[in-house]
Amino acid sequence: MQESHKKNTKRKVVASLLCLSVLAAPVVPEASAAQNTVSKISSEEQVGHMILKVTPSNPTPMPGETITYQYKLTNATNKVIKDVWVVDWHVNMLQEYFDLGNDNAFGPGETITLSKKYTVPKDVEEGKTFRSLATVYGTADGKQIKIAEKSSITVDVVKPEISLRISTNKEVVTPGEKITYTYKIKNTGNRNLTNVWGADWHLGMHQEYADIGADNILSPGEEATVQKEFIVPEDAEDEKLIYSVASYYGYYGDTKVQQDSRVGITVSHNLITKAQKAVNSLFADESYSTLHAHISQNEIDEAQKAVMLLPDAKHKHQLDKEMEQAQHLLNLLNDARSTVHGLFADDAHSKLGAETTQQDIITAKENVSKLPNNQNKTDLLNEIQNAQRLLKEQEVTNLSNAQKTVNDLFLDENHIALNNGLSEKDIEKALEKVQLVSNQKDKNTLMKEIEKAQNLLNSLNETRKILNNLFTDDYHTALKETTTQASVDTAKENVDQLPSNNDKKSLLKEIEQAQNLLNSAQAFKLQDAQKAINDLFTANDHKTLKAAIKQDDIDAAKAKVDQLNNTENKTNLLKEIEKAQNLFSELQTGQKLLESLFTDGIGSPVKVGITQSDIKKVQEELKKLPDSPGRTKLLSRVPVNFSNISWYTKQFGNKNVTDTAEIKVSKVYKNTNREPFIDFNFAYTLKGAQITVSNRDVLEASIAPEHAEAGNLNMKILNRGTTKVTISSADGLYFKEITIKVL
Repeated sequence: MQESHKKNTKRKVVASLLCLSVLAAPVVPEASAAQNTVSKISSEEQVGHMILKVTPSNPTPMPGETITYQYKLTNATNKVIKDVWVVDWHVNMLQEYFDLGNDNAFGPGETITLSKKYTVPKDVEEGKTFRSLATVYGTADGKQIKIAEKSSITVDVVKPEISLRISTNKEVVTPGEKITYTYKIKNTGNRNLTNVWGADWHLGMHQEYADIGADNILSPGEEATVQKEFIVPEDAEDEKLIYSVASYYGYYGDTKVQQDSRVGITVSHNLITKAQKAVNSLFADESYSTLHAHISQNEIDEAQKAVMLLPDAKHKHQLDKEMEQAQHLLNLLNDARSTVHGLFADDAHSKLGAETTQQDIITAKENVSKLPNNQNKTDLLNEIQNAQRLLKEQEVTNLSNAQKTVNDLFLDENHIALNNGLSEKDIEKALEKVQLVSNQKDKNTLMKEIEKAQNLLNSLNETRKILNNLFTDDYHTALKETTTQASVDTAKENVDQLPSNNDKKSLLKEIEQAQNLLNSAQAFKLQDAQKAINDLFTANDHKTLKAAIKQDDIDAAKAKVDQLNNTENKTNLLKEIEKAQNLFSELQTGQKLLESLFTDGIGSPVKVGITQSDIKKVQEELKKLPDSPGRTKLLSRVPVNFSNISWYTKQFGNKNVTDTAEIKVSKVYKNTNREPFIDFNFAYTLKGAQITVSNRDVLEASIAPEHAEAGNLNMKILNRGTTKVTISSADGLYFKEITIKVL
């Protein structure tokens, strides 16, 4: 039994369609009586009863509505009950079993539910009550037990109703003011209302539908809100009470419901009166053309606040125009006052501003003349007269100061020479003084004198700059290398053109200093130039150039001569430079002629094709050059005949080589017969020597590396005939040309 009870506690019971509160049922009277009469019972006796609760989902349904009855059964006994079923004739439930699970057991303390739908007849009368008696049966220990429970529903009565509340955002209003009416429409009945609309003839609302959603239904308890704006007539009388009467309608089928309501507002001119009074207090006349003398921006701002409280209507529009006029008049006054006050340097108006001119006073007067006639205008005109008086006094002082400052620029009354030690700052100071002079004629005269002073100062500064440019330092102790006599002369010419004053005297002393330094420098440069020229020649007679002289040496010497002043010494030295250049050019020509003999300049072998005759011609030309180390050096590089040359064949004894040699042979050189051949022995190395044979069919010359240093040349006799052989040493110092005839 315990196992079955455990299963029952885990059973899934049928849930009702609606969640309803479980209400505890009282113990049935029969059970209570039994418990009172028996003080002790055994565990086999039944104690308690089943408790049944029947609950309809809607106790007041409408005709045709479907509701749900929920049957909630609690086992309040100490027995397991089986085969539990219920009967309720009202809902056509003849016999319906509770779902007790597979074990068909309803244990003590368990609660089970069963739901049954019921549809109210459509043609039932409203207010009719349907009563229901449900009985539950079960079996415990083989005996049937039961419990019954009554319930009832009453058909709902159709009662469509609507309510209306009207309110405004303000109760006291000003003519021309815009206010908002709010209409609260609520469905206070028990049926849906459609096509809800309202009318308020006071607001011009004749038939206006409320926004109650897309379904056009205002449900029971639902409220809709409508707002309408209303502008209070601008001609509404003060303290007038304006009522608004509105009606709203709704429909339930063909039934129309209606609700009326009203609200009132009171018109007040209080704000208009206050604003008008504030604006009027700004003006001294009824035409609003003149402000009171004491009016400031504060008073206008306060009046503006009063006007801003008015609704946007004709009363406010008119006052706005008058406020614009007040602000305009105050702006004119402030502008004029600012212009007048700007003429002075102090609050007491006892001193004019540093930059105040006659034109400023005229402009101030023009601004004041635009003001309406009142005390403010009179006071400002008096201030302008004061400014005019101060300006006249100031102009006299300014002219006197300017004339004195300009006169101080010059050394003499005629303004020919500048004052001693005058600087740019002195002229600027004078210009500032002249700028303060208001009389244009006087000002122009003084400006011309300042221009004269500026031109004189510019000439002085330019001359000083030219003079300073002669020297390397600010103390003028040394001249620049670029300084020449012409530079000094130009500087002196500029100084001479200056008017006589202390500045000119000082500059002339500087010119004298430059000339002395230049003379000293010229003496040194002359010596340096003479030495440079002497170093070009072998002797002081300057007839012969030194052997190592190059063009750069001559150019350097000439550059030193060019630095000299144009004197006789310079002319003579330039002649010596010219002489050196001519000698050097002749040597250069000779060198080029000599270089034409060699393959790659002097020091390389003689070119192929050069003959002894060519060499001799070059030698003769070089000998024509003036005798000099350079000439000697060139001649030493002319190729000379090899000396102590001997030749021999195997068949013949040694012979001295002549320019032409005849050799008789009985046979010529063959691969199988390595004779005959000729050997030449030179008294000079043949290493790197250049050898040419004009006819290689006759001879083939070769120098074995191991014999080169010894000066041995081997020549194979290939055929009989005549050929010319030339031999040039690697350094080009030696050359030999031989004609050999093989017979």
